Amino acid sequence: MKIALGKGLNSLIPPREDKGAEVLNVLNEHAVIHEIMVDNIIPQKFQPRQNFAEDKLQELISSIKEQGLIQPIIVKKSSGGKYDLIAGERRYRAVKALGMAKIPAIIKDVSDEKMLELALIENIQREDLNSIEEAEAYERLLTQFNLTQEEVGKKVGKDRATITNTIRLLKLPDPIKKMITENKLSSGHGRTLLAIHFKEKQIALANEIIKKDLSVRQTEDLIKAHLGTKPPILNEEKQKKDIEIIDLENNLKRFFGTNVKIKTKGKKGSIVIDYFSLDELNRIL
Repeated sequence: MKIALGKGLNSLIPPREDKGAEVLNVLNEHAVIHEIMVDNIIPQKFQPRQNFAEDKLQELISSIKEQGLIQPIIVKKSSGGKYDLIAGERRYRAVKALGMAKIPAIIKDVSDEKMLELALIENIQREDLNSIEEAEAYERLLTQFNLTQEEVGKKVGKDRATITNTIRLLKLPDPIKKMITENKLSSGHGRTLLAIHFKEKQIALANEIIKKDLSVRQTEDLIKAHLGTKPPILNEEKQKKDIEIIDLENNLKRFFGTNVKIKTKGKKGSIVIDYFSLDELNRIL
């Protein structure tokens, strides 16, 4: 299965055909591989991946011990004989842990801005990032490069709705974001919790979800129970109508991440969507 790569990575090295751990085919016939000193490499200061799984790193270290480093890292020249790391930080960390003096590398001449963009895209495409790191990477591409969500989607091979829903996770309280980072909650749980507008309540519900080991569907029912109010029972037809409207309101609340009310009067009515700042209004729009 071919990985969808952005133009930025294609301009470095063509994509490989499999969906393995690395997204760059460094065995390209046009690539010149250099041996550079490990101590002269400067790690990416904008590295989007904050959590490097220790077990995966140890697997790589064992592999390098047995077979050597198959794929070089990618760097750009810096000042004073140093090199800025563009892609391959896990390989760099493994080689450094082994105490190796040199590492094979491909040197590319790219701007600092392009280097950051490539590092972000490479990590996103590797599918190594957790949902929060991925959301932060998308947000950085939007803000630092003035890209639209459609443009970000094209670069990483994902649709706009996926980009939007992932970025929304950044509105969660820090304790919940940490739960997602630690895989205690899924991104689906996180998006469902966005329908609750009070941080303390969100955190309390998140702890309840973990304690009861609730699925995303069960979490949706839990949120409905907190958001929904039972209408007065006038007759069977009226009761059915009100339940359907409440269910629709709850769906809209989860979708927009804010309070939504549907007001009906006969066959007419209105939909009221709350916002609490201009930023919130822009997000909803």
